[in-house]
Amino acid sequence: MGVLLDKSENSVSAAELLHQETYYATSVHCSYYSCLQLMKDIVLYYCEDFDNDEDFDYQQKESKTPSHEFLINYINKKLNEKNMDFRKFNRSINELKRKRVEADYKEIVIMESVSKWAMEKSGEVNTELKTSFEV
Repeated sequence: MGVLLDKSENSVSAAELLHQETYYATSVHCSYYSCLQLMKDIVLYYCEDFDNDEDFDYQQKESKTPSHEFLINYINKKLNEKNMDFRKFNRSINELKRKRVEADYKEIVIMESVSKWAMEKSGEVNTELKTSFEV
């Protein structure tokens, strides 16, 4: 367990506080990133394919795959190797990713319901990841 796990948990808390203060778009952002931070922690501390953060970054750059996509694909692969339902994870994380892109970059108002949905969905994803990788 590392600093990224702490950051993930802080992002969950931040999403909740931002939601309460009606900063819905930023809450969606934090919900999504809580999952990404947890995934990166899992890669570094619960998998053996990368020696360290720099090794992960190097392999990601060599693959010419965007960083989020590389991380999501890697977790999908590991879930599949564990005979876990990687398709459900993939669907959920990509739905969250789409909502985060809308929240961060689209000229639309993010409603309370979307923020609440993102917090719930990220909670499901994070719980699934923690269970699957015994975090």
